[in-house]
Amino acid sequence: AEALRAIHEVGFLHLDLKPNNVMIRADGSPALIDFGISKRTVVARYQEGLSYSMGSPYFMSPEQMRGESLDERRDIYSFGALWFRVFTGQVPFPGRTFEEIRSSREDLVAPSMGDALKHYQPIIDKTLAGARDQRLSTAQELIDSIDYHFGTATGVYRMPFFVERRKNRHDKAIGMHCPERRRSGYERIPDHALL
Repeated sequence: AEALRAIHEVGFLHLDLKPNNVMIRADGSPALIDFGISKRTVVARYQEGLSYSMGSPYFMSPEQMRGESLDERRDIYSFGALWFRVFTGQVPFPGRTFEEIRSSREDLVAPSMGDALKHYQPIIDKTLAGARDQRLSTAQELIDSIDYHFGTATGVYRMPFFVERRKNRHDKAIGMHCPERRRSGYERIPDHALL
């Protein structure tokens, strides 16, 4: 999500977000790769009637399958499909052919993640909505939603990875890398805040 925010801020859409295009660095941070079919946002917004058949149909938004103009919500949809795949081990809309996958999305309701992952269902609902007007509109909204629902599920506020890494580098630079000399970056959510 942080990588999507970074590329959207400089005016690009990835258009092929899927598990094979996310690599994990040695320090555990994710890296978004393969920008082979990415487009400038301003171009994608005004191109219609084109076939965007490149990319993986399992992670492709309905508007991309229909050849409509695209915006940031297209990548947010793919993030939701990727999130669903990572947590459940399944693709959200199965099918053996492009047409089967496209027809399985005619139902505008997002798939269920099941009871064990119900705290994260709102993220799926807001990313895999068939109508793009019902999706989160920016990567920052996506990040905020993940942080909120992570806290609701665990009772712990999550410090965004890149903020945490920056803080750790700063702590080391000023000699605060010893656990007893620094405060934890995590704070418990008060029980009354979860009601």
